[in-house]
This record gives sequence, structure tokens and C-alpha cells, in this order.
Amino acid sequence: MTGASMASDAHSRVALFRERKDASASAARLRRFGFSVVCLPVIEVLTRPVRPQRIHYDAVVATSDKAFHADGPPDTSPPLYVVGARTGHAAEARGWRLASPPARDADELAGTLAAALKPEAHVLYLAGRDRKEIIETALSDAFDVEIVEAYAAEAREAWRPSEAQSLASCVAALHY
Repeated sequence: MTGASMASDAHSRVALFRERKDASASAARLRRFGFSVVCLPVIEVLTRPVRPQRIHYDAVVATSDKAFHADGPPDTSPPLYVVGARTGHAAEARGWRLASPPARDADELAGTLAAALKPEAHVLYLAGRDRKEIIETALSDAFDVEIVEAYAAEAREAWRPSEAQSLASCVAALHY
């Protein structure tokens, strides 16, 4: 059965297991295809206190908009380098100024930093607890990188009974 023919079925409800804020774009797209959507997050993103060791950094790096959900470093003057437009918008909303356009991915960001910073520059990486180590691996040989975990994804204890009941009526579930 194709997505279009499945969506025309009256029972074409899809469960999204993503964190609630991250699910909104996926839900909107599924609705455009004619699906009914129920958001049933299996994780919650919790902010953590951002307490860097230094007062000033030569650059600050972030790869997710979630890095700017908590109170960040008090000094927003260092150049900020990010991955993704959404991360850039979240940073700007918190008073940061982007040093360059958002990179498409971590490898592009690492290349931009290698070209922009002097060796041994002090770089603050506002990261998630669970992350790929691309940034720290790419930067640690050339720069003094401090990683501060600004957020963490935590498993939800359980769904409410009404959420569990909603899942029973779904024909598919997406978790990514």
C-alpha cells in the first residue's frame, strides 16, 4: 500500500515518538500527506546548567538549537559557529551573533573553524550529553576544546493512559 492510498484510509494515524518540539515539523509534513498524527514522545530534553571553566573563549560552537534552551555562558561576545539554520536562529534569539553562516554539517563546521581560528585557540563546545564525537575529534588536535553539556535527552518514565490508548489506534510509528 502506498503512502497516498494508506493516508486516504480513515484509520491512517501515525505515532511520532520524537521529542515534542522536534516532532512538529514531521507532524506537519505527515498531515500534508493526509495522515492523522499523534505525538507520543519517548524522551524529554532537559537543560543543564552551563558553567564553563573560562571567562572568555576565542570561539563558541554548537550543533543543535537545544544548546540555547538553557541559560548559556554570560559572555555572548565570542564568535559563534553553528551547524544548521535552526541552531543559528535559536542562538540569535538568545543574543548571540553568528561569525559565519550556519554550516551544513559537522565536517563543514570543523573546516570553517580550522580556517578562522589560530592554533591552540580556546573553543567552547555547547553540546548534548549524547552526541557524535565528530566536532571534538576534528578540533581537539588544533584547539583547546572545552565541552559543556548544555542538555540531555532523558527517557520518559511512562505514557499517560490516554497516550497509550492513542497508540493503539496507530497504523505506524516513527522514531528517529
